[in-house]
Amino acid sequence: MKTLTLIAAALLVAGAAAAATVEWSFPTDLAAGYYLKADGKGGCVVWGVRTNGTYRVIWLDKKGEAIYDQTLPLPILGLSFGKRGLLYSYISAPAYTAVLVHKNGAETPVVSPGEHTLTAFTTVIVSEVMDKKGFFVFRLPTAPPQIITIVRYSYK
Repeated sequence: MKTLTLIAAALLVAGAAAAATVEWSFPTDLAAGYYLKADGKGGCVVWGVRTNGTYRVIWLDKKGEAIYDQTLPLPILGLSFGKRGLLYSYISAPAYTAVLVHKNGAETPVVSPGEHTLTAFTTVIVSEVMDKKGFFVFRLPTAPPQIITIVRYSYK
């Protein structure tokens, strides 16, 4: 009987650990998501291409609300995201501009006349979608309109 109780308890714990619950979702107009990174606090940053061919950078907080949302006419060349904020670069003829986005969503362009300002090129895209409390996914319906929704799951 004691063994049966231990097995039942182990199955309940294993079942609870394997659960995933939607915490929030954020619908977008993205046709393709290229990068998604968790911020470690329940929020994330994502960039991708919109259905009209422009590019979009979105920074969401732990409630799924936009801290920063910017549309650009050309692709992003590099993106870094950390505890201090978001840094990305894009083509802005006649130069490449880097943009520092602070935690409050305020942006500071970093550009010098006659020079290019770049973050690391995104040659290999590696998303980091998990943090200590959950993870993020791009939800894409199988039938049109195939528009991406960013979804936050908790491990519970």
